[in-house]
Amino acid sequence: MARKFADLDEYWSPGLTLTVRGREYVVPLPSAELGLWCQRIASTAGAIHQASTEQEIKAAVEKIESLPELDGEDLTLAQRLLGDTYGQMVEDGVPFPYIEFCGNTAYVWVVAGEEAAERYW
Repeated sequence: MARKFADLDEYWSPGLTLTVRGREYVVPLPSAELGLWCQRIASTAGAIHQASTEQEIKAAVEKIESLPELDGEDLTLAQRLLGDTYGQMVEDGVPFPYIEFCGNTAYVWVVAGEEAAERYW
């Protein structure tokens, strides 16, 4: 008999929780579109890092330039990944470097998983 797994909401809810200056902030799950966009950025960055010729570097840069624009305003990566949490952090007076670090942690979480995000943190 096939095993029945619990609802994914039990695993993923509420998202990634980060503690900054004693306060917990919840990073929401990314949309499918944002998650795939982040994966493609990571893959392309890896291709640039591993490129050994100018032609390989140009091809990787062209991949980045061909990425579809995401809906919405011209937002930073941290704003996109932190969602409403970004605004909460700003309202709470969290310094910019902390917010950017949280955004980078969320990016690592999206592209490489919870353990990688924890190592980055």
